[in-house]
Amino acid sequence: MISLSYAIAIALMVTLEMIRCCMPRGLSALNQYYTVFYEKDSLAQGGGFVVLHISLLIGRVHPLWVHQLLQYETTSKSLFTQCDCEPINLLPYIGVIALGMGDFVGALGGLTFLSPTCWPGGSLQTLEGSFCMFLSMICSIGSFLTLLVWNHLNIQAFVLTLTLLTLTEASTRQINSLCLPVVASTFLILIAIMPNDNVT
Repeated sequence: MISLSYAIAIALMVTLEMIRCCMPRGLSALNQYYTVFYEKDSLAQGGGFVVLHISLLIGRVHPLWVHQLLQYETTSKSLFTQCDCEPINLLPYIGVIALGMGDFVGALGGLTFLSPTCWPGGSLQTLEGSFCMFLSMICSIGSFLTLLVWNHLNIQAFVLTLTLLTLTEASTRQINSLCLPVVASTFLILIAIMPNDNVT
């Protein structure tokens, strides 16, 4: 049901954005509401399609859709049909953890410190923001562990995934709301299909 709700919301946002693009920029109430996105979206600056808010929703639901596709796998050789390991169980929530907590708290942390230190190599992200992002995701997963009961607890898998997410957010120049969930989903699936003695 949540998956369907996400799909409907994405379809509505795309429809509204198409309507907005067809309206005069100065006369549309939608254009005035979307002004906050213009400075961050190069396409929007030219009056084009704004993708930031839509990509945020897609990024949150992407891991959920991937998890549902793996659940629908019915072949006897499937690696996921009887998998009860934490990486796969965490998969539906990693989009919310990475974007709803990690990316959001990381942005707040990077703006809170008076003299933040940027990552080397010309990155616009700060070490303080990345540290806040990592800690917030650790706390989020800790809260999930108290609500969900799993057969095993693989701390290494979680730490590796969150470290990779933090480094990806610090180094990429792409849209974080699309990159982070894809990276997290891929890494969790790789950990899940690896032999247990390789990740414990």
